[in-house]
Amino acid sequence: MTVNERIGLLIDKMDYNFSSFSRKTGINQSAISKTVNGRNNPSFDFLEKILNAFPIVNAEWLMTGKGNMFKQNVKNIAGLIVETVINKKEDKSDYRTITILKEIIETQKLLIESLTEQIRLYKIIEENAKN
Repeated sequence: MTVNERIGLLIDKMDYNFSSFSRKTGINQSAISKTVNGRNNPSFDFLEKILNAFPIVNAEWLMTGKGNMFKQNVKNIAGLIVETVINKKEDKSDYRTITILKEIIETQKLLIESLTEQIRLYKIIEENAKN
């Protein structure tokens, strides 16, 4: 997936359209359209504006495709909630934030389940090694 496609996916996942994404990021709507449609590549300034407007977005994912779309630690999630409550700027911001948080919570649940299973298996291995 290209950086252009990732930007399009991000816009879609966050339930924005080009116009609302433009207002949120300060990026010209035409530049967004041309970038998402592959006619232009995003500049550093373009990517920086996205990351400043959406601090929950994982910069490594946005630029390289590695990792998850959203930062996954609790500190970042708490920060996003506080920021959203303090900086309500759009009518749909609560809906978008809830949508993003639901996705992050589901990812965290899967991670916790996986880690719990790994711990259970390590305990079994440890018990077998003692016997």
